[in-house]
Amino acid sequence: MSKNVDDTFTTDYFSINPHGIDILRNGFKCNHLEYSEVRLIEIKKSRSIKRWYIASVLGIVISVFFLRLIIIKTPQFHLSEVSYVKSALMAYLSLYILFFAGLFLIIISNIKTSVINIILHNNQTYLYPLTTLKKNQQLIPLINFLSSRVVTKVSLPTIKNI
Repeated sequence: MSKNVDDTFTTDYFSINPHGIDILRNGFKCNHLEYSEVRLIEIKKSRSIKRWYIASVLGIVISVFFLRLIIIKTPQFHLSEVSYVKSALMAYLSLYILFFAGLFLIIISNIKTSVINIILHNNQTYLYPLTTLKKNQQLIPLINFLSSRVVTKVSLPTIKNI
């Protein structure tokens, strides 16, 4: 959800208004950041997961492990026993589902999108995707709004793809 009413920019993750930045969880404000607390705001094209490399490695491990199980167990699969076929098919189906879940984790962790990285003076960071604001063409007004209140660093590929 995104809107711009009286210089308010809202997504599912944060709300930016003249009073500061509200961090949202499940639609409710869980933290408020004053602009004086913010050292730098970066708007760039990046991965929207902070520790994407951990998710990517986990996806690789899951995919390789279940692919190995699929390759090892496939020669042992015989259609001669009727009672065995149903349980074996369920086992193989679950192996394939977990294999594809690992592939999905690899893909999701490596997708690059427009993100906002809020860096505070105590080096705490908040990283959120800007897909809603970009879809509603609110990215340029957001950049203009933030640059008048805090140091804002914008990378060119983010702007070029609007």
